[in-house]
Amino acid sequence: MSAHNYVIINKWLIICAMPNGDYQLAELRHDKQTGGASQSVIAIYQNKLNLVADSVNMLVKRAIYCRDIFTNEELATLTAEFTRNCIDGVAMFKNKGGGNVSK
Repeated sequence: MSAHNYVIINKWLIICAMPNGDYQLAELRHDKQTGGASQSVIAIYQNKLNLVADSVNMLVKRAIYCRDIFTNEELATLTAEFTRNCIDGVAMFKNKGGGNVSK
């Protein structure tokens, strides 16, 4: 992960810009016993639209599983927020040309 530029979305997903122009989507896992963190690669994308769509889908499913969403209004609000965070995260690679950030 240190060789790439990356963005952490919602303290759970990592979007990583790879040197060849592709994007890597990974899950950030926290170990409660050791306090460490590791990442597990979910997929590699060439298309930003598919990356954002899959990221938002996973974030919404996790929010439902964690019982952060109870109504349709909350679903709509969080989906819009997750979409904006993912789009902004991917745009940071293009605009900044580097750096590691957390959203």
